[in-house]
Amino acid sequence: MLQVRAMATNPRTIIEKLPKPIRRGAETVRVMAALGVFSDPLKLVRQWRHRAEFQRLQKALFYHRYASALLLANEVGLFAALEKGGRTIEQTASELGVAPRAAEALLRILESEGAVERHGRRYQLSPFAASYLAPGSTFSVAPMLDLMAAQAFALAEVPRCMKSGGQPKVLDIFSKRGRYRAFLAAVNAFVDLAGRDFLNQVELPEVRDFIVGSMGVSMSALLLERFPKSRVTYGCLAHLVREIPRLREDYGVPADRVSGMHAHGGDPSADRWGDESYDLVFLTKKMILEPDQRMGEKFAAKAFEVLRPGGAVVLWETIHTDFRPTPLPRAMEAVMDLIASPTGLVNTENGVRSTLETIGYRNVEIVPCLGGQTTFVIARKPG
Repeated sequence: MLQVRAMATNPRTIIEKLPKPIRRGAETVRVMAALGVFSDPLKLVRQWRHRAEFQRLQKALFYHRYASALLLANEVGLFAALEKGGRTIEQTASELGVAPRAAEALLRILESEGAVERHGRRYQLSPFAASYLAPGSTFSVAPMLDLMAAQAFALAEVPRCMKSGGQPKVLDIFSKRGRYRAFLAAVNAFVDLAGRDFLNQVELPEVRDFIVGSMGVSMSALLLERFPKSRVTYGCLAHLVREIPRLREDYGVPADRVSGMHAHGGDPSADRWGDESYDLVFLTKKMILEPDQRMGEKFAAKAFEVLRPGGAVVLWETIHTDFRPTPLPRAMEAVMDLIASPTGLVNTENGVRSTLETIGYRNVEIVPCLGGQTTFVIARKPG
């Protein structure tokens, strides 16, 4: 009798019987009561005052774990394995070279996330995952998962680098031992999207010849399409130049539109950039490199030197606002910059304008793209 009465007055049992639209709010009140929030008016006021920020924090921590499962699955090759067809736990474990219990735990988590589906004893990719998580899919985000996994691996090094300078080894693009292929794939995939938005917003000079690096191959494809008579030159570090033919194939850059591919040493003041006569130069994330050497300014100055009168430099950089909080989507891109170059320069709107105008550029524009997720800067050499 007592047990029946307890069940009837159990708050959780009552809440489960409520209509779905009000169930979540009632559950929140129940949890707050269980934690004693209502017994302390000051605590209740603080909870109410910061409720929006606290909900954002809780959501961020939740999705950090959510993303961690996706990164782990991509890192061990689970999505690539299931792309070939359904697997049992034992088959998955054997193919990935992990313990069966580890495979089962990961598969069950991914099932809850909607990335895999269970059919009897076999797991397979969900239709969504087949389109967006399978490495071979046209819409795959696997390159970004590769980059984010590399950044997660580098995180332990970042506090030391914030004190002493330098870059985490795994993210050092100057090193052949770093995960530079992850950088190349992810950046080109992102610039392919952001570049379309950028080119739709700006007017460019007539482009006959232009130069990009290995992280701008996707942008080169967009520019070649925009200017049918143009030709591209590629220049980058030697180990990155070796990756360009594969990237050209990925983005459909024909060989007869390529003027040359040149290996550089990484110091723009010492390197020769092909024929050194261009209508456009595209630079990616140069402003955060080797800040003590002002390497970004050296790249911008070199670009000014090789541009024809009336030509333009385009920089893909995170640009902070000067006197108000940086828009959150843009700040989230800056997190990736901070991990890659912990003591890199903080580029503000007025700061980057001043830097480029001091070099000699005019008509500097900062162009937010993809709803404010990222920014390009375009500046012209006087005609």
